[in-house]
Amino acid sequence: MYDENMHWEDLLPKLQNYYNLNRVSDQEVWEWSLVLSSKNIEHVVDVGDYKWHVFVRDQDMHRAQKEIDYYVQENAEPGRDHSEAASVGSLEPTIWFVLLLAVFYKVTGMAFQGFGYDPIPWEKLGYVDVWAVSKGEWWRLITGLTLHADIAHLVGNVVIGGVFISFLCRKYGSGYGWGFVLSSGILGNYINTLMQDYTHNSLGFSTAVFGAIGLLGGTRSLEKGFSLDKQQMVPFAAGLGLLAMLGSGGKNTDFGAHISGFLMGFLMGCAVGWCTKNNLLPTLKGNRILGLLALGIVIWSWYMALQHGHLPDNI
Repeated sequence: MYDENMHWEDLLPKLQNYYNLNRVSDQEVWEWSLVLSSKNIEHVVDVGDYKWHVFVRDQDMHRAQKEIDYYVQENAEPGRDHSEAASVGSLEPTIWFVLLLAVFYKVTGMAFQGFGYDPIPWEKLGYVDVWAVSKGEWWRLITGLTLHADIAHLVGNVVIGGVFISFLCRKYGSGYGWGFVLSSGILGNYINTLMQDYTHNSLGFSTAVFGAIGLLGGTRSLEKGFSLDKQQMVPFAAGLGLLAMLGSGGKNTDFGAHISGFLMGFLMGCAVGWCTKNNLLPTLKGNRILGLLALGIVIWSWYMALQHGHLPDNI
């Protein structure tokens, strides 16, 4: 989180006043955050009092406003209302999901007996083990996303992931948002297993977090159609910047999983953006079905891990 001693200030009220907006949409917050990232302007996106905040340092305030104004002017469309993007979903499902991740972290640290184990070796049965996956334990691609090495690992994924995933869920609905994010994490883990040797293993939700970043970049890039102009490349470039800043540091960082999640998310986002442009996304009922499927595949994967999984030493 940002340091209050560094004199940070909320940028959004100034932009609302400048553009005479009653409210700033989720889409605009995301776009403007991408612009700031692409220009290497340090900022923090936060949610408080049921509204968005974008904090920048005092010395960067003028430059941040100028860069966003350049972007708005270059992308101005006739008759476009800056506040036209309505929210489809709400923040509550995302909050509940990250709370479930926290509760599950606590559960996996407790000594439970069951499924022939005393105690259940959650981590060994669930982490993404390349050798085990190659032998048919596909469920590890999903269960590995729900495990975390320590509390710092969990908090980092929850805080960073919660912001980006909430953008997706507010725009497309919680079912679509979490379905897309989970899919990008699964595909990212699978691609990573193809690139690593048989001794490699990993765990954590960060693959899906970077999938969410890629999804947001991809959806924005193709919502207006196929194009390689500089305006539509901003989301991709900013996503790469976030990947470099957040996903490539630390001795235990699995950069292969991070970049695989980001790339799978970006490709999925391009498809979603194209569907959005052509009004091809399914109905609200489909949104609910996809949300239930996302939750169901996680539960089913853990059942498979507990009932049919093997400890790595016994494979």
